[in-house]
Amino acid sequence: GLPVKSCMTPLAEAMKVESVEGLPKLPGDDAEPQIHLVEIKEVDVLIIGAGPAGLAAAVELGKLGVETLIIDDKNRTGGKLVLQTHKFFGSVEDSYAGTRGFEIAAILEEEINKLESVDIRLNTTAVGVFSDKIIGAVKGVRGSRYRQIKPKKLLIATGAREKMLSFPGNTLPGVYGAGAFQTLVNRDLVKSSEKVLIVGGGNVGLIAGYHAIQAGIEVVALIEALPQVGGYKVHADKLKRLGVPILTGHTVVAAGG
Repeated sequence: GLPVKSCMTPLAEAMKVESVEGLPKLPGDDAEPQIHLVEIKEVDVLIIGAGPAGLAAAVELGKLGVETLIIDDKNRTGGKLVLQTHKFFGSVEDSYAGTRGFEIAAILEEEINKLESVDIRLNTTAVGVFSDKIIGAVKGVRGSRYRQIKPKKLLIATGAREKMLSFPGNTLPGVYGAGAFQTLVNRDLVKSSEKVLIVGGGNVGLIAGYHAIQAGIEVVALIEALPQVGGYKVHADKLKRLGVPILTGHTVVAAGG
């Protein structure tokens, strides 16, 4: 088979999930590969990342009639918005307060679809930004195609990477970062476990707590190293009302199993 990232690839029937240690094995065929000319697509602006930042930027560029191409390695737009089933806070006008994250993603995509100068290419990964200002991109996994894009301007909107807590046992099966957990539960509709312990009392941890409860997963506790949780009080109060113990001044030392 062809190794892919399990946290980014939608689950499919008969898909095998295992450690990537020792994979992939190099093919035994040493034949010289055939080289083909690759067409270069020129655009005014290339946006790498179709999450909230990339989509919002594309909307503004599209309103000005700027030829814009968005690429993203996922199979749908929205980025982390797709994982958010709770209603957002803030300004209704500026940040769609009162609307759920995945619904905001759909609203932004609908706006972009009305703009003639904006194009979106999904399942497309940027693999290199070269000195001649050409960006190499690969579309698809199986039967993939290499493409080259030459924009006048490049906008990187690839979001943030989770900072995983380091502790003995943090690589064991069943130990997730919040993003991977929300991907399984909210995007792929996979019940990751019967019970979960959440480490971290910021908004991400608190919100992940009631995402778990919505999925029928028991939250045995939420622990936070600081004397108080760092997230919004409304989120913490909601978990408490749902019977989740919130233990401040606690942290994880090790995971066994």
